[in-house]
Amino acid sequence: MFEQALARNLDGEGLRLQMYYLAFLRGDSAQMEQQLVWGAGPSPILKRIMAGWRRREITRDARWTRQSVLTRRRRLHYGS
Repeated sequence: MFEQALARNLDGEGLRLQMYYLAFLRGDSAQMEQQLVWGAGPSPILKRIMAGWRRREITRDARWTRQSVLTRRRRLHYGS
């Protein structure tokens, strides 16, 4: 769907934000990075929005990593 919009020159902040959000939900870091690169130029508002999403992504990854470590510790301790 996004490819069709881009092919029809419907490119813009709203489309790119949605592309980033979908990539975030899918865990597609390459696509997320591509949208961040695109968003680095057009507008300060878009930069702030995407920076906020990037911080959330980092926070989510940190929580997942911490949870994985805690789960491994529990398994080692309780032997499951």
